[in-house]
This record gives sequence, structure tokens and C-alpha cells, in this order.
Amino acid sequence: SGCRSRHARMAGIGRSAAANTADVHRGDTVAVIGCGYVGLPLAMAFADAGFAVVGIEADSRRVAQLSRGTSYIGDVRSEELDRHVKSGRFRATSDYDALRQVDVIFVSVPTPSDRSKQPDLRYVIAAAEGVSSRLRSGQLVILESTTYPGTTDEVMRPIRERSGLLAGEHVGLAFSPERIDPGNQKYRIANTTKVVGGVTEASAVMSEPVPAPVVTKGAAHRLSSAPSLRLVFLEVFLERLRDDRPEIGILVDRQVLGALQKLGRNLD
Repeated sequence: SGCRSRHARMAGIGRSAAANTADVHRGDTVAVIGCGYVGLPLAMAFADAGFAVVGIEADSRRVAQLSRGTSYIGDVRSEELDRHVKSGRFRATSDYDALRQVDVIFVSVPTPSDRSKQPDLRYVIAAAEGVSSRLRSGQLVILESTTYPGTTDEVMRPIRERSGLLAGEHVGLAFSPERIDPGNQKYRIANTTKVVGGVTEASAVMSEPVPAPVVTKGAAHRLSSAPSLRLVFLEVFLERLRDDRPEIGILVDRQVLGALQKLGRNLD
């Protein structure tokens, strides 16, 4: 089963990344916490790839819409959602107890800016607390929400470990910054490169194969050390700066991004 294979991965910390990459978790069940413009397309991508997916959504009105097969996200067609609901491949709920039966948990909740223009982490903290009380050995949690460097290790990890299950020993904990550009028909999940960083080497090994079933035309890069995990945030920030704000006159080209990726690999 997916649970047994994940325990084997946790035990096999010393195995090569290449050996683990071959295992794409095909028997696992995926949960996505937060079914917004990031979470719902991600959930549909895994459902399209043949996974059973549970969407955890706090808004009961959204849960009702999703359960009817009606999409409220522009990048997800209602026909696609309805097909997965009717097949049983996707279901939505507000009940965090559904997490007890899943293998991989994505946290893709909103992080709106507060008065000081910093990410408001109330939804991330609420999700981490909801996960912590249902956590079991062998599960993998990946934070996708846009936030500042250190959130995974300094905010989510202490909450997670209240359960007595330690990251890298009993469970996996990783960060993979969301790359969704709403309405962009050229770059979708399938052809957008993903970066995955684990708070420990074991977490990085667990998380490395996860994007493969949905990022079918792009690539996934693994970072494992704490310094390289922070480079994930920096790389994504610079990439978005280059793409979204060219008028400010800061040139962030592929050479800079390549250097950051190389530095991250060296830190691993």
C-alpha cells in the first residue's frame, strides 16, 4: 500500500535520490488543504493523473459547490471537476479527519498581506494545527502557500511536532512554492518547473518524486539543506520580479536563476 511504501522510503534515508524518483506514489491518496486558485488546479492535476484526492476547504459554500461539480476557479472547468466528483476520484469536505487516511498533504491556503505588508499566516497556522492532531507516521506534508523564508521550518514544524512525530524521522515536511499564474494558458502545472525543499534530507527524498505525475512537461529540482531551502523562496521571488515588474529596471536573467539553482545544489 502507499502507507507501507512511504514507511520504506522513510527508512531508506541513505538511498540515492534517483532510486526514490522512480517511485511516483502511484498508490497514494492526496489531500489539498485550501481549494482556491492554487489548490483546486493542483487537486485536479492529481485527479487527472489517477490519484484519489480529498479537498479540505473551510468555506462550507465552496464545499457544496465542489460536491455538485461546479467550479468557481477560472482555470478549472466545471466539466472536469464534475467528472472527477462522479468517478469518486475527488471529494470535498471541511472535516480535517479525512487527513487520517491520506499519504500526501498539500497546504495551499491563502496568505494575504497584513498591515505591515507581511504574509498573514493565520490560515497556515490553522492548517498546521488541523494536520498535527491527525498526523500519522509515514505521511508527507508540503507547504505550497506563498510566504516568507523559514515558515516551513520555524512555524509549521513546531506545530507539526506537537504530535510527537518528528520531521525526517516519522513524517516528511517540505516546501514547494506555488507557481500558479491564474488565467495563463501557456504555462500550466504540467509544463512549469517546480522546486521542492525538505526541512531534512529524509523529507527532501520523500518529496522529490511527488511532482512527477503532474509536472509531465517540466522538471522538479530538489533542495534539502536549510540554506538551500531559503534559496527556493529567493529564486521564486526573483523569477516573479523578472516576469512581473520589468519596468523597474532590475535585470534578473536566466544566468542569475541558474546560479541560484547551482548554489542550491551545492548546498545540498
